Amino acid sequence: MRRARKVNGDRRRPSGRRFVYPAPTRSSRLLGRTAASLLLFVAVVATACAGGSGSPSPMPSPPGEPAAGPGMVEVAGFKFVPEALTVKAGTTVRYVNRDRAAHTVTHGRDGEPVPNAAFDLEQEKEATVEVDFATTGVFPVTCRFHPTMNQTVTVTP
Repeated sequence: MRRARKVNGDRRRPSGRRFVYPAPTRSSRLLGRTAASLLLFVAVVATACAGGSGSPSPMPSPPGEPAAGPGMVEVAGFKFVPEALTVKAGTTVRYVNRDRAAHTVTHGRDGEPVPNAAFDLEQEKEATVEVDFATTGVFPVTCRFHPTMNQTVTVTP
């Protein structure tokens, strides 16, 4: 039995006839590139959608640290949780950032501080800041970076 051998770039069958390979056409190359691009697009979209919402996922509570309690506010999912809080005068409220984005804890509403704001603290991602509420009253709280984040803290005697 004769083997196929290469002769000047040709491949020949044992019978001596040439193998005939159709040359790739422009449309077949374009189809291959389009299919590869479509596959890449689907993979990227599937990865992006796997997280659910378009906002970053909140971080879970670290072991040993309570998720929430009196004087504790979580900044999670681009929200203050709870959105309304009532505490006694002299309480220190701890704001725990569970997001993977920086926020502010600002005395104000809709991203704007009130004149003579009592507090305006920047909070790095996954960090904690504390605010002392010494006087009674109603204090609006907002994030300057994300104006839709709002909270109301009511301080009672």
